Amino acid sequence: MKKAVSIFLRLALVISLSLVFALFVGAEDISSYTLEIVGESTFTYDGEDKTFNVRLLDEKGDEVSSDNYEITYLRDDYATIDFKSAGAITVRVDGKGEYSGSKSVVFVINKAVSIGKPTYTEITEGNKTLSDAKLSTNDTFKQKGTLSWMKPDDTIVKYKEEYTWVFTPDDSNYD
Repeated sequence: MKKAVSIFLRLALVISLSLVFALFVGAEDISSYTLEIVGESTFTYDGEDKTFNVRLLDEKGDEVSSDNYEITYLRDDYATIDFKSAGAITVRVDGKGEYSGSKSVVFVINKAVSIGKPTYTEITEGNKTLSDAKLSTNDTFKQKGTLSWMKPDDTIVKYKEEYTWVFTPDDSNYD
């Protein structure tokens, strides 16, 4: 019986010391570590999913195994799996197991620039307005949208004066 009590007391002491050690030493905080995106971290929208990897480096510059953290991808503070649309994606790693804290880095997909030149009905006689000079994308733009003159449609066209137009894409991934 004395031997069983002795073993029990030793075991209780080991468990108690382990708990005290865990409470005082705690998990390794990753908030001072470096989180980096491997390769490109800025892209331009092209309708394709973007792929990338992250790497967490401790204070010595050694890579921390991905088993020690979980990755969450966020757009405007909401979890996302959209790696195609334009905008900023926050990549956040949260320590787990012997690691605690979190670290974030931002991955950016910029809006694409609309490319194309419209055709228009040429004005050949006087007292015509811009509404008579109809604009058309004529399939020169990759995306759908609206063309309009910068001046009001009722502007009377003047000889040898240049008029500018604007294209507004329907897709928010384009400027």
